[in-house]
Amino acid sequence: IMGFSLGGTVIRDALRRLHLEGARDVWARLDDVVLLAPANHGVSTYARLCGKNPTMRGRVACELGSRDNFTPTEFMAALNGPQGAYETPCADGDEAFGEPDACGGNAVRYTTIVMQDIEDCSYQDEFVSEASSALAGADNRVVGLNDVDESGYFFNGLLRNHYGAARSQAALDHIVE
Repeated sequence: IMGFSLGGTVIRDALRRLHLEGARDVWARLDDVVLLAPANHGVSTYARLCGKNPTMRGRVACELGSRDNFTPTEFMAALNGPQGAYETPCADGDEAFGEPDACGGNAVRYTTIVMQDIEDCSYQDEFVSEASSALAGADNRVVGLNDVDESGYFFNGLLRNHYGAARSQAALDHIVE
């Protein structure tokens, strides 16, 4: 399974919900989860949108929390678990969401790919950072600051840094690997 940006978080939540509904065989069928610039620990739009924007964008920002000062929201606490214990269910082939023997012996490989943060502790990606994308137990990878989406296809290149985690050659190389 592969997801980009909010899609990565939605995939993780869908797997959690399937697990809670008793669909345990999902873990035995899953080999790889690749998440490109996911919002696993907050987004940059939290302060600007949460509580200020009544649209779905504002509601989503509230659910994801702040990338800069992450404190788990109710949604993220359920998804990530205590101290990140649920971030990569079945990575060990055994436990999912605190439940042992849930994976049918199948170890799921998790990979995150995000743009590298700038050395001065600022962020080049418009929405997420290395820390907000990383998952405990995953192979957390970064693409370089020059690994942007060169296509100009999305928003005339406006979000080329964020899309670089999915559309740059470096990102594609990580995905294929």
